[in-house]
Amino acid sequence: KKQRHTADMDIPPPSHREMDSLVRESAKLGDGEVVEQEENGESMEQALTLPEYLLQQEATQEMVTTITLQKATATTRIGIGLRADLPNRAVVNTVAPGTPAAEPLSSESPVPFIEPYDELLEVGGVPCESAQHAVKLIREAPAGELTIRKKCCPEALKRSARFLQTHWRASWPQMEGLTRRILFKPEQASILGLSFSPDFSMHSVIKTVKEDGLAATALSAGDRVVRINGYECTKPAEAAKALREAFGQIELHVIKADDADYDEMRAIEDEQKAEEEAAAAREMDDAGDDDDDFDDDDDEYAGNDDGNADGDGRYGVMPRAANGLAGQDPFPAGRPMEVSTPTQGRRLPASLSTLSPEEASPPQETGIGTSSTRASAPPLAAGRQPQGWREWLQQRRSVASVKPKDAAQSTGSLNQRV
Repeated sequence: KKQRHTADMDIPPPSHREMDSLVRESAKLGDGEVVEQEENGESMEQALTLPEYLLQQEATQEMVTTITLQKATATTRIGIGLRADLPNRAVVNTVAPGTPAAEPLSSESPVPFIEPYDELLEVGGVPCESAQHAVKLIREAPAGELTIRKKCCPEALKRSARFLQTHWRASWPQMEGLTRRILFKPEQASILGLSFSPDFSMHSVIKTVKEDGLAATALSAGDRVVRINGYECTKPAEAAKALREAFGQIELHVIKADDADYDEMRAIEDEQKAEEEAAAAREMDDAGDDDDDFDDDDDEYAGNDDGNADGDGRYGVMPRAANGLAGQDPFPAGRPMEVSTPTQGRRLPASLSTLSPEEASPPQETGIGTSSTRASAPPLAAGRQPQGWREWLQQRRSVASVKPKDAAQSTGSLNQRV
């Protein structure tokens, strides 16, 4: 009984030493040739499809090199990110473009100083004990030259990663029902010649495409744009912004107009709008409950002074009018007909009743309150009635909140509010 085991891309990491014997045994074979082995008395036919570059990589030792980066300042980031799933090793996961780590080794070689999957062994001559330790050494390094000893990523792993990424990019859009489209935008200011439908607020559906535009060869009216350069764009404004800012080769994943379900998209948006309206209604109900509580407080204060025509004795001085001294009528010759005379002026706190008219005069404007005052409106001046219970209660509470210990403190507090 024979069994055939095939592997189009069987690329184990170089650290798996159990593959050494297989590699050495298959070194004499070509790619795709078969070797027969005896297993439990049965002949077993196995296809050895190890790539040639993997054999070469295993035949050589792991490459360790030392590089020197330049830190402009002590706070300069070299632009690398380490893998979080390997906390005990400083394995590079990402390298940001335009950073010291992404600069080429030399003018003749485009290979950068540090590449993904490189492992940092030493930073500034200090061995890296973990990923956090390596990050700490890099950040604490002073400005100038930064020496890093690293173990380069095996070439087999690089090619394996490129292979998997290429096939993954080609396969996963089909599984999700997406179609991959490529646009080329020469400059950022170039116009693609498309617009999105205003009928959808949560789906980027193309409304029109100009026949002579840059997008005419790849997109058509009714297509739904799902991703732009790998980033998901649901709202039309987000998709339009991403297309305006992009230039060069632009990768799009779209749902073609023939496959788009507009009824489902409308149902999703209607459900979202209903949830937003329900949330807004709940907020209004909560605000209404707060107003009811405030009205109840008004009812508690209502009528407290109505039984005493002279007040409760806390106000010994009439508030100063806008154009006269406190306690004096600003219209000695007669009040104009259009100005109504209040039956009783606003009262001052009892603590201010012993002050002189100038000291007891309330300020005409309010500013920012200090620790001993509140940032609220002063009592109403004579000649102006409060507009409803709410304003009356606010003025009453603002007066009650001013409780200075003595006249000097009261005068200073009032001056700070002007």
